[in-house]
Amino acid sequence: MSGSLHRGLECLSADTAAAFVMRADMVNVTEHLLRAMVAAAQSTSAPLVTSRYGSPSAAPVLFRREVFSELLATTGESCGRTVIERYRAQVLFVDAPLCALVDIDTPEEFAML
Repeated sequence: MSGSLHRGLECLSADTAAAFVMRADMVNVTEHLLRAMVAAAQSTSAPLVTSRYGSPSAAPVLFRREVFSELLATTGESCGRTVIERYRAQVLFVDAPLCALVDIDTPEEFAML
């Protein structure tokens, strides 16, 4: 995952203030949730905004530019999680419906939607 994340961040223009990191297989993440996260980010200086599904937090996550260098310096499957944990006390959470956590990994799972 870190390779894809790094490549995506490297493609952003210098004036990009923040970026969402999300998984393509989480098909129940809605525009409404993303807009709620943007609105939350506009109300705070927190370095990141993450969605929360009850007690667990998960993608999508809105990272501000100030943490891009840390994301780029971290490798491995959980590089985003490492940065989230580093800023845990400053994270702004947006509650999301549990159904948004569902990920689709096979054509059969997609057909069951």
